[in-house]
Amino acid sequence: MAICDFRFETAEARGRVVLPCRLTTFRRLCLGPIALLLFLFQAVRCPAANEPAEIPIEIVGKVIFVKGEVNERKPFTLILDTGATETVLTPAAAERAGVKAAGSGGQRKGLVKSISAAGVTARNLTVCVFDPPQALSLRLDKGMDYHGILGYTFLSRFVTTIDYKRLRVRFVPTASYVREDEKTVAGAGKLVVPFQLNDDLIHAKAEVNGKTAVTFVIDTGSAEVVLLPQSAASLGIEAASLPGYEGIGHTTLDSISLAGARAFRVPVIIHAPPQERRSRPGYDGILGYPFLSNFVVTVNYRDKVLVLEPAGKSANGDAGKKIAK
Repeated sequence: MAICDFRFETAEARGRVVLPCRLTTFRRLCLGPIALLLFLFQAVRCPAANEPAEIPIEIVGKVIFVKGEVNERKPFTLILDTGATETVLTPAAAERAGVKAAGSGGQRKGLVKSISAAGVTARNLTVCVFDPPQALSLRLDKGMDYHGILGYTFLSRFVTTIDYKRLRVRFVPTASYVREDEKTVAGAGKLVVPFQLNDDLIHAKAEVNGKTAVTFVIDTGSAEVVLLPQSAASLGIEAASLPGYEGIGHTTLDSISLAGARAFRVPVIIHAPPQERRSRPGYDGILGYPFLSNFVVTVNYRDKVLVLEPAGKSANGDAGKKIAK
């Protein structure tokens, strides 16, 4: 049968998913009256509203990049970052997208009419407009000309599945997401990890080297696994100094286990949190790429759970085809 390109839009509670429709035509050229009548009523066949949209990702410097549209303009290369509480556009990207920002310094914000990624769209999003200093090394050292960050304010509208090995991401609007039952999840070898949201960051308990569980921030935008100095000390973990970086240590952990999802020989950085969070950081460390890349990771903000499925061999830190800029 032939497939013709049509589009069908379904409004969601906090976003909009644009789903492809398929118009099928019979192979027979001659249609009798009954067949023609059936064709008129049944030819247009649309997928269900919760059909996922899967798009390719690129991993550069152990950070995930996706292609998207801002205010229906493209292409924009965006970091997928559960460790960011806001969605961010660089000043140049905001100007290109026609976003008017107000404020001064690092507090400039603007309203984006839409941000889309391959069929799913978040509408009426407030974004921060600045160039994150933490990401500058990606541009300077890796040559990655990113245009912004997809943070909590975008990602919380969807259930996001990241497949590090296949270099794919899938977004499903929360309003239409159907969660798998426990029997199906267990049968597929998946592990469900409950989490708490603290300041719009995902906090989950994990065991380090088989010892008492400590609290990690789950951060898809972090190229490293990080332990705070006081947490490393309480766990009896000693680290060597990282050459050229004062006050930062590094070592390799025997294991990290997140609700039974276990990774072995995990490299870790010992480093203090940002200055503004040092009084009460609320966490002991950050779980980034060296741990997460061992799994297919589903982030479900609606039900406050992660689903981790072993992905076999860990993905290459700089794997993936180049995204068009």
